[in-house]
Amino acid sequence: MGESQNIKGKIVWFIWEMQKQNYSKDTIKTYSRYIKNLVRKANLSDPESVKEALAKWKCGESHKHNIAAAYTLFLKMHGKTWNPPMFRVSRKLPFIPTEKELDALIAGT
Repeated sequence: MGESQNIKGKIVWFIWEMQKQNYSKDTIKTYSRYIKNLVRKANLSDPESVKEALAKWKCGESHKHNIAAAYTLFLKMHGKTWNPPMFRVSRKLPFIPTEKELDALIAGT
């Protein structure tokens, strides 16, 4: 069996395990997409390769954090661990309407 077939099998098994553990469909879809994209950029068997790929990946810190979370779960389900890199995830402030916008909303109802 080739290495690419082995990785595909591990991804399918990962998806199946998430389904058995009752993860939401959205989480399964998102995490499996992250892992499939990670396969193109790194060797999933080598956590250092994944760290290097995440360092070079052109995306925001929160997105990298989510990819690392998916990879952490992937490793956990395969009985392995890693020391994930640290990411500076900043929370965005919620939208707060102005008083004028609130008045318009109230007047419209």
